[in-house]
Amino acid sequence: MTYAKQNTTQNYFQTDNLCCMNQKINTKDGYYVCANCGTIISKIIKNYPKGNFSQYERNTRRQNEKVFTPVGPRTIFKAYRDGNGNTLSPDSHRKFRRLAKINRGLRTSLERNLWIALPKFNILKKKLQLPDYVSEEAYKIYLECVKEKITLGRGIENVLAASFYTAIKIYKIPRSVEEITKAAQITKKDLIKTFSAINQEILPLINLQLKVISSRKYVIRFNKELKLSMECLKEALQLINRCKQNGMRTSGKDPKGYAAAAIYMCAKEVNDPRTQKEICEVSSISEVTLRNRIKDLQLFS
Repeated sequence: MTYAKQNTTQNYFQTDNLCCMNQKINTKDGYYVCANCGTIISKIIKNYPKGNFSQYERNTRRQNEKVFTPVGPRTIFKAYRDGNGNTLSPDSHRKFRRLAKINRGLRTSLERNLWIALPKFNILKKKLQLPDYVSEEAYKIYLECVKEKITLGRGIENVLAASFYTAIKIYKIPRSVEEITKAAQITKKDLIKTFSAINQEILPLINLQLKVISSRKYVIRFNKELKLSMECLKEALQLINRCKQNGMRTSGKDPKGYAAAAIYMCAKEVNDPRTQKEICEVSSISEVTLRNRIKDLQLFS
């Protein structure tokens, strides 16, 4: 029997039958060889330790493995066993491999697209933290985009982000373009172009219309994020209503600007002021826009 004992400086081998009186072991071409007499002692076999996973980790990894896709049928088999745990014959194994290959080739373009898009859709939904009914509407819009070939020439991320933005507009959820582009990691230009295509070609087919998000909804949201009092919220809403009654026109202008300006002015009145920088960061507008909207409110208040 041959065994080895390793040291940091030299390998020593003790064997039942020494090859020579002065045995000196070296490694060459994957073998342990005696340098004095040239006798090959044995192969070099490296025994790496097994992964030290607990039973809970092994069970969790098995449960988390995705076997079936949520879109369309798929031929799946594990190793060389069938669904009942019986061993497959080599002929059956080859047969199911061919069936799986044929099934992958017979998938429609819709199935292939959704196979890639669904994980990205779930990630974007989690980042935006939107209500379920808004996410369901965004999914329906994306399906129509795939059927009408809107995705051709556009990235899946662009169409997904534009579908979410369209659903947000339909249900009047106060979310900005910057939030969508940051979550989807796309440019604002790509989002607006894809959104325009959906608005012109998809919404008339499914009988949906976009709705204008009023500045009142943004006032409620900004007041909550800035942790201002209910008194400030009440004053800001009354200020916007009073300016509109006095003839202030808001068409063609971003409602976030008027909401941020009203919050800025009313926070000073209730002795809980916020800086322009703080309000601009929350509302995703520039300080120049904020100052211009403040002038408009002061003119009609």
